[in-house]
Amino acid sequence: MSDAVTALIEKFVTDLRKALRQEMVDTLLGEAPAKVAPTKKAPTKIVRAPGKRTAEMIEEQAKAILGFLRRSPNSSAQQIATGIGVQLKELALPIQSLKDQKALKVVGVRRGTRYSAK
Repeated sequence: MSDAVTALIEKFVTDLRKALRQEMVDTLLGEAPAKVAPTKKAPTKIVRAPGKRTAEMIEEQAKAILGFLRRSPNSSAQQIATGIGVQLKELALPIQSLKDQKALKVVGVRRGTRYSAK
């Protein structure tokens, strides 16, 4: 390794050690660390047991889909999956159930399909 790279690595390690020491001192003295700006909260994921989904689980996902579509109408299946925290392939049954109940407004075909709550 070149001397320049070695010097940069040593400087980084030294700076890191200083920052860690300072944080430890602040913690021991009871001073609050610097506030970090809040980040966007990730949507809660629907956790399921391995194996087949029960009718209740599918109904729960259908309710989550309707709730998402009321907040974000005209969404694609991918947007719905991301919004409610499930995999795209898990949406087929709940969406079909909502279509059968006539609770969804469906526009488009295939990958261009957009969904809205009625």
